Amino acid sequence: MELYHGSNTAVVRPKLVQQFRMLDFGSGFYTTFAEKDDIFLTFTLYEAGELTKEETISRLKIKKLFNQMVLSSERAISFIRFIRTLDEKELSGWN
Repeated sequence: MELYHGSNTAVVRPKLVQQFRMLDFGSGFYTTFAEKDDIFLTFTLYEAGELTKEETISRLKIKKLFNQMVLSSERAISFIRFIRTLDEKELSGWN
């Protein structure tokens, strides 16, 4: 199974970090199953500075969150491995 994590930096070795903000499923490493997930793309574009906060919120308002998974223990994280990052050219075909 391939998992994807939207970030503006490569996360080669995920780690659990205590968060001081409310997240959907609490603290953990968030992933999605779907490579061409519109939600993943929206967050990636926002983090890269390509979308404003308002544009991002607008795109997400009509979306339902599907296929999201959070890994919330060191044991869970130990079962995943980094394969690669997607470059801008690969992401540009997601619209």
